[in-house]
Amino acid sequence: MTPLGLLLLVQQATGRYAPAALAGAVYTLCFAACSPVAGRVADRFGPSPVLLTTAVVHPFGLAALVLAARGSVVAVVVAAAASGATYPPLVAGLRGAWSRLTEPDGDHGPLRETALAAETALYQCVFIVGPLLVAGLVTIGSPALVLAASAAVTLAGTATLARGTAMRHWRPPRRSGGRSPLRVVGFPPVLGCAAALGLAFGVVTVTLPAYATGHGSRSGALAGVFFAVLSSGSVLGGIWYGSRPRRAALPRQFAALLAALAVGYASLALMPNPVAFAVALFLGGALVAPALTVESSLVGVITTADVRTEAYTWVVTMEVAATAVGIQLTGLIVDRPGGLPWAFLPASVAVALAALTATRLRLSTVATAGGTGRRR
Repeated sequence: MTPLGLLLLVQQATGRYAPAALAGAVYTLCFAACSPVAGRVADRFGPSPVLLTTAVVHPFGLAALVLAARGSVVAVVVAAAASGATYPPLVAGLRGAWSRLTEPDGDHGPLRETALAAETALYQCVFIVGPLLVAGLVTIGSPALVLAASAAVTLAGTATLARGTAMRHWRPPRRSGGRSPLRVVGFPPVLGCAAALGLAFGVVTVTLPAYATGHGSRSGALAGVFFAVLSSGSVLGGIWYGSRPRRAALPRQFAALLAALAVGYASLALMPNPVAFAVALFLGGALVAPALTVESSLVGVITTADVRTEAYTWVVTMEVAATAVGIQLTGLIVDRPGGLPWAFLPASVAVALAALTATRLRLSTVATAGGTGRRR
């Protein structure tokens, strides 16, 4: 809700998209840059204090953003930076909690992938419900109402999570050698795979509206349908994956899912009409949540508890940054005559390379790290 509300707020206040896009980019970059810092603090002192602090501070940043929209672009950018930097590390905190609750040697170890699959599937629902809420709130109010609602939901949800038993009873694990998950054997290749997925998400962000416009939809309605189909496929895919028993090793699952996704992205360029395109989107979307689930499971296996929250924030940061790159790259491609079919190529190639990386991960990292978080 917040990025879209931010875009609409600044565009409405200035009458231009350029400052709105700048504010959105600054918000995203500051979130990406500060998330690993919040993750490291959470690993050191516990996730609950970090979540509660950011839950309280972030709404003030959004309030400042609403006020700044009436002033200069510089004020808007500063407020956007403050808002992005203080956004709570919800995803990383939640996945870290699931990993702690489902340690392989614990009573709930076999439930780790199921729990992460459920979390990922629910997270995909955000991309269905969020835009619908934004549309409704803008219709009855204004973009400022969107940011106010986002602030309230973020505060209530984050505070609820932070006060949960899993967060409050967290105790700092014994610090092992090394000071960063970036030095953990096997983690950098997983980050590379996360970057490939993020780039693909950025490609899709631009190509779906472009495809809809190319097939006669000027209002954006068809693009909205495409996004809903993609997210619905991801939700159902995550539910299916979480309910199925799995015997293959995590890297092998990851490689297979990424390879299938690469084929799916390539197939989008060949779809002759919107119906076929929507079917391909749904099938491809059904692979997204399982791939993200296995990615999260790999992070939980490779890293140790003392750096795990920070590791998850690095994954989110990498995906967000790569998504921004994918958006910019795809915008350049689709603006060229006949460029739309070629715009799917970067996503397919990037994810295919990630699949190859995952096969090497199976051979050279997880087998040797063995989930011990061994550092170089």
